[in-house]
Amino acid sequence: MESIFLELARSLAAQGPAYTLLAIAGVALAYVTNKWIKSEGKCFELSSTLNEKRLTERSETISVLHAGAQANQKLAESIAVRTETLNNLIVVVTAGTERLERLLGDIRRLIEELRRGGSD
Repeated sequence: MESIFLELARSLAAQGPAYTLLAIAGVALAYVTNKWIKSEGKCFELSSTLNEKRLTERSETISVLHAGAQANQKLAESIAVRTETLNNLIVVVTAGTERLERLLGDIRRLIEELRRGGSD
């Protein structure tokens, strides 16, 4: 392949300086175009790699957020159960207090009746 370019360059050089400059410009253009194509491919590879990393980071972030949301949901459920338990305990304590108050009232009435009955 190089020998073809050398033969072309020699042929153009034999024709004069204008053709030599044209040949040099053509070779330079081919070289720059080749480098540009390679750099464009490398740029595309780097862009693809960067996009893959971004997708991986997004997936990891979503996984962490999902785990956090699940933990918050479990905590909320636990708090709901404890709140219900405390509400039930309040109901039981209130009912017990009311029953004790009624019993205390009954005992006071009995004591009063006994006092009245004993003084008769």
